[in-house]
Amino acid sequence: MSIPVAFHEYMDLINQKITSIFKDDHPVMRDLILYHIQAGGKRARPILCMLTCQGLGGTTEDVLPYALTLEILHNVSLIYDDVIDGNELRRGKPCLHIKYGIKNALLAASYLTWKSLEVFSEKPHPGALKELALAARMTTLGEKMDIDFSQLSEEDYMQICEAKTSYQFRVSSFLGAVAATGDEEILEASRVFGKNLGIAFQIRDDILNIVGNKKVFGKPVGTDLIDGSPNFVVVKAYQILGGAMYEGDTLEKIKASGAVEAATQVAEQYLEKAREFLEMFTVKKYRDMLDILIQFVVRRTF
Repeated sequence: MSIPVAFHEYMDLINQKITSIFKDDHPVMRDLILYHIQAGGKRARPILCMLTCQGLGGTTEDVLPYALTLEILHNVSLIYDDVIDGNELRRGKPCLHIKYGIKNALLAASYLTWKSLEVFSEKPHPGALKELALAARMTTLGEKMDIDFSQLSEEDYMQICEAKTSYQFRVSSFLGAVAATGDEEILEASRVFGKNLGIAFQIRDDILNIVGNKKVFGKPVGTDLIDGSPNFVVVKAYQILGGAMYEGDTLEKIKASGAVEAATQVAEQYLEKAREFLEMFTVKKYRDMLDILIQFVVRRTF
């Protein structure tokens, strides 16, 4: 499933604003950053943020600084992730550290971090800043847990998934909500909504890492298995096959084991948990678009 047409307008706006944010920055940093950010991407986090706000009666102007902050910080995490994992491709192009070297990539990540706070400051809000800082901290913790990962247990996997990915979706939904309302019940519901959506998103990523199309996915498949990175399909395959999973062609054994189907079922369960919160969105147009986003998360091909 490609990006739904309904989201193209949002992607165009985000891409335009992201580019304009850096247009006056010094070219030694601007060129690095735009190479990375303009390579593409789903823009799922800022779109979730904007739709959440609009679904609760807010406007694009209310939420845009938060949406842009989220996309910038997401790209920070991608740069670090690529360096740590030794990835060579990101979105079908050489990773930033491959193109410009590790030193330049790390400096770009640091620069983007501070730039995100500059953008966020256009709409300061103590509660929003606290939630953003928590998500950034948990993403970093999740990366450390990812590095240390050695056990093929579902519990270990879920801890990493929640820290590394679901907190990013949780804060995306929360920032959209806080831009539109101060209702504490709705704000808490937005956290749970985003958390469940984030877990489903990561499981789908793991599935694509095993059975995706390299050209569509934008990076080689099977790398999680080779690198020993946490992958829910691998966890499920180990539950089914045990140690026999590593005998012979491991990747083909995983594909044939039913683990992909089992992982897809779990992703669908988390999506249904997220869908339970759709009724809190009072503006039908954006509630329907959020439902499309939910479906895209588990059916996307990249």
